[in-house]
Amino acid sequence: MKNKYAVIDTETSGLVDFRQPADAPRQPRLAALAMIMLDENLSVERELSFLIRADGWEMGAEAGAVNGLTTEMLRQYGKPVIYALNAYADLVDQGYVIAAFNAQFDMKVLRGELRRAGIDDRFERTLNVCLMWAMTDICRLPGRGSQFKFPKLSEACAHLGLVQPSAHSALGDARNAAEILQWLIENGKLPEPEVHYAKAAPAPVAGLKAAQPSVVVSVTAARSAPKLAEQPGELLTISGLEGVSIASTEEARKARDEMLVVTARVAAVTDAGSAEFAALVLRDVKALTRSVEVARVAVKAPVLDQAKQIDALARELTLRLDAEADRIGKLLAVWQREQNRLAEVARQKALDEERRIRDEANRKQREADEKARAAQTELDRKATAARTEAKAAEYRLAADMAAVKAAAAQEARDLATEQAIVQTRISAAAAAPAKAAGITTREEVRFEVFDLVALYEAAPYLVTLGPNTAAIKAAVKGLTGDQKLPGVRHWREAVSIVR
Repeated sequence: MKNKYAVIDTETSGLVDFRQPADAPRQPRLAALAMIMLDENLSVERELSFLIRADGWEMGAEAGAVNGLTTEMLRQYGKPVIYALNAYADLVDQGYVIAAFNAQFDMKVLRGELRRAGIDDRFERTLNVCLMWAMTDICRLPGRGSQFKFPKLSEACAHLGLVQPSAHSALGDARNAAEILQWLIENGKLPEPEVHYAKAAPAPVAGLKAAQPSVVVSVTAARSAPKLAEQPGELLTISGLEGVSIASTEEARKARDEMLVVTARVAAVTDAGSAEFAALVLRDVKALTRSVEVARVAVKAPVLDQAKQIDALARELTLRLDAEADRIGKLLAVWQREQNRLAEVARQKALDEERRIRDEANRKQREADEKARAAQTELDRKATAARTEAKAAEYRLAADMAAVKAAAAQEARDLATEQAIVQTRISAAAAAPAKAAGITTREEVRFEVFDLVALYEAAPYLVTLGPNTAAIKAAVKGLTGDQKLPGVRHWREAVSIVR
């Protein structure tokens, strides 16, 4: 019997702490939920997408920077969370298998919201499948040791050649996850759906305990360096790592080794009994590996917090510097624009002078040609007369012809000299504009979204629950004449580029 699938994706106010209960006060809140329903033939039945009203909570700055959502946007356009929760619960009750790319994260968030709303979370009877786990052995991205790391959704899409038109939006990510689900099913790579762990991590093999690696990390604040250009590595420092210990416990290694002894007993599946035994061993292996993963996430959390502190320190150091760099860059752009204008004026003057000198040279050439034609006519007349004159007249005629040719040659030399002088003047007039060393200037498109709703109604592909700056910039660049993009005011300004 084929399954029906509901592919889900969530956007949240922050990151989940897997060490805490799903509904703990500091756990992130559901900000957006998208669900795509697929029938037994993997055809899309319908799509649902909800923005969740921020009632009593705020959108985290880091999360908002990724998903484009803000507290104000959610309070203005969001619906009460109960609408999304009821829709999700209905799908579970209708027998849809829940699929998500990091299902552990999405379902932890949903479980927290269901608990807060007083709704049965249904997790103890919800069949689900994690697409991220399924793609791990397919993408085969280098991780620690011989283990492959979990791929990001973008990495999985890139591996399968899938386009991400709306990354980090709930509906866009759900659509990509649905494409991955279809590929996994068509290629026989999708694991069997299982019931998600409910109140705790899956229990390991009897008598064995999951690995609990331990790590202690200490990070201090940064200090400035005396010679910034020569010692950039000292602009931020980290200390206190000398005593850090990262290791698996003896108990964890023992559990792994004992599990390997059990798995070695599964040499072949030849009958119902061996199949049942293999299934039990497989279940226990997965339970142990998931327990290790839970431990990994818990141990890594403090390190990630320290990384966030480092990023914040760096941002604090560069915030005003970036503003000053922008200000100085604009000053240079104004100066460079004026230099370009002056250079253009000089170039036009040089072109005008070139045309004047060329016209004068052509006039003189025409006069010289006219004189030459008149002289030749006269020579022809004299030659005709000379045929009836004495030998002495022929000598005089030859002398006159030589004099005329000499004069014409001298006039040609004078014309060449004048043209050389003209070219020298033109080259001097067309001098390049002054430029600041290492600075170039180009015209860039700038824009400002002043009516997000109008923009979405006119071109929804340019809105990802917030201005999609890259797409808007590309769209604005394509405008011609008096064309305008609804809800967007755009202009062009010079930008200085330091090389």
